Amino acid sequence: MPILIMKRILLLSFIGLTITNCGSGSEENYENVDLNQSLENLSAEINDPIWEFQSFEGQFEIEIPSQMSATDKLNPTAELQFGYTERFMDEVKENYIIILSDEYEEGKIPTSNEGLMPYAERSLDSLMVGKQSYELLNRPAIDSVNGMSMVMQEVKATIALTDTNIVDVFYVTGIYQGAKAHYQIVSWTLFGQKDEFAKDMRRMVNSFKETN
Repeated sequence: MPILIMKRILLLSFIGLTITNCGSGSEENYENVDLNQSLENLSAEINDPIWEFQSFEGQFEIEIPSQMSATDKLNPTAELQFGYTERFMDEVKENYIIILSDEYEEGKIPTSNEGLMPYAERSLDSLMVGKQSYELLNRPAIDSVNGMSMVMQEVKATIALTDTNIVDVFYVTGIYQGAKAHYQIVSWTLFGQKDEFAKDMRRMVNSFKETN
């Protein structure tokens, strides 16, 4: 049984147990029990996912929250890819991430990070092919993350699914310069769900590391 479902069952059981106890005529003193706070604490625990590192053939790993599941439907060339979709009333919540690698040609291993920013710009141009428009939401810079040079880009892109169905998508990308390859970590969600998923998206992108 998925962890998220088990936690929701736990919450419903907790509510039912509390209601039963309060109406049972028990002589126990409930004067100091803050029911609302107890439910708030348990709800916070349910909504806080468990994070685990997922690895690819001993080459690299990345931290992924428990609500996301491995898939092979997002990009045929991705080494790792995960997705989360769940319907709440009339709204579908969704968040995705893929990890791609671009191994260096023999004799062309970078000796500095001078070429990383141009590489990140080309990667973004490639990602935005077919989009109606896009805008950078941050000012990309080269940072040191987990022993590698990395450029993070946050982007709002407009995509026409059909002539009448146009959506805005929020992307967080991390372009890493590793010992053996450039890596592209791309996470996305609907722009209207940015506030809900952006923190997790940044955490995933920043958790990437080579392991050998």
